Order: sequence, then structure tokens, then C-alpha cells
Amino acid sequence: MAGNGDTSKRLIDPCCGVGTVLLEGIWAGYDIIG
Repeated sequence: MAGNGDTSKRLIDPCCGVGTVLLEGIWAGYDIIG
């Protein structure tokens, strides 16, 4: 993932589709927006 393990950063998925990347990011501890 783009955060390289630094979960203090917010990640953005502009073309989130059905949300697979969003779910993986949330489960990994990221603050992610799609």
C-alpha cells in the first residue's frame, strides 16, 4: 500500500469501485477515504 506501514497517514482511493482496497486499508489500520 502507498502508506508503507505508516498508519498515521490518510490514504485516498479516488476510484474505489466496490471497496476492496478500502476494506484492506481499514483492516490494516489506515484512515482511508474512497
